[in-house]
Amino acid sequence: MKNQDLHNRRKAELDKLSGDREALGALVEQHEMLTKAVHAMPQMFYVVKDDKLVFCNRQLAAFYDLPAGVTAAGTPWSVMMQEMIAAHISDKVNRVEDMKTETLRQIRNNGMIEAMEGEDGEVIVTYSDVTELKNARRKAEAAERAKAAFLANMSHEIRTPMNGVMGMAELLCGTALSDTQRTYASTILKSGEALLNIINDILDFSKIDAGEMKLHAAPFSLAETINDVAVLISSRLSARSVELAVRIQPDLPDIFVGDAGRFRQVIVNLMGNAAKFTQQGHILVHVSGEPDAGEAGRMRLMVRVEDTGPGIPEDKRASIFDKFSQVDDTATRKFEGTGLGLAIASSLVSLMRGRIGVESEIGKGSAFWFEVSLPVHDAQEKRPAVPVDLTGVRIAA
Repeated sequence: MKNQDLHNRRKAELDKLSGDREALGALVEQHEMLTKAVHAMPQMFYVVKDDKLVFCNRQLAAFYDLPAGVTAAGTPWSVMMQEMIAAHISDKVNRVEDMKTETLRQIRNNGMIEAMEGEDGEVIVTYSDVTELKNARRKAEAAERAKAAFLANMSHEIRTPMNGVMGMAELLCGTALSDTQRTYASTILKSGEALLNIINDILDFSKIDAGEMKLHAAPFSLAETINDVAVLISSRLSARSVELAVRIQPDLPDIFVGDAGRFRQVIVNLMGNAAKFTQQGHILVHVSGEPDAGEAGRMRLMVRVEDTGPGIPEDKRASIFDKFSQVDDTATRKFEGTGLGLAIASSLVSLMRGRIGVESEIGKGSAFWFEVSLPVHDAQEKRPAVPVDLTGVRIAA
């Protein structure tokens, strides 16, 4: 009986030892895999505890060209730091404090460093060298500036002769012409205007893209600006059964301080977009506002342009303000355009520190809106009446 007990006890010990060996083997395998993974990291990685190096990967040793003895576990951190400093800075820096300062400066400039403290007091550090990324970014930014400058220059060079063509075509239309000749001259003029609009969009977009678009604040009449745009857009609607209505909140101040040209351009783009897609029904421009709670003497203006056009599919609304975005991007689309108008409007509103958005329902129409905060001018004038010379177009205010 005693022999049997001894045998069972020894067997249990052997089984436990075998299990321990398997567990130890698994731990060794996991350690090797983890070590390989850390060495394969693109970032530099090291662990320090009690001012001594516990571990560092090959990337750190290669980046600083550290000898094998310095990267061994147990190396005092001060020794490794001296080797890193010597590899990282020029010979002109002699003082230790200057060395540390210069090293930290270069690390911050050329990389991203993250450090965390472990449960046992060890410090775990990862460092990513982003010198190549920064250089690539600088090159990309330089290329973007060159592209913007090229577009601006080419737009200007094209626009100058185009103005001459349009001027001559307009003068030609004012002379005694046959019906056929007048049709030809009118086609030249309209085509020139369309091309000039595209050139202006490209020029504006290149300025915005290059960060060169500036706002010039000055007093302007809100009602006059809105009504001027309404008159401009009304000419596009004269041959359609479309009613253009302008509604301005009665108690709104009329004189604000802002960039009237860019404010007007946003409204032109939104109303022009509505006019392009609305074949029947109405376009309603509603202007409202309220005092800006964040700053005295300012009002938050909301301009909303509603139309009864075809509407925008839900999957297209998120990208409608992206550059070169078209709801219908097929080659056979009915409505032409560069896809820059709404992108420019969105960029200008952002430049004014405002918000822009769209609501739409297929088959019922769309409502584009934007909101900006503008200072109210001290001197207020009587709001001008809506112009009455709108022959052939129904317009309400």
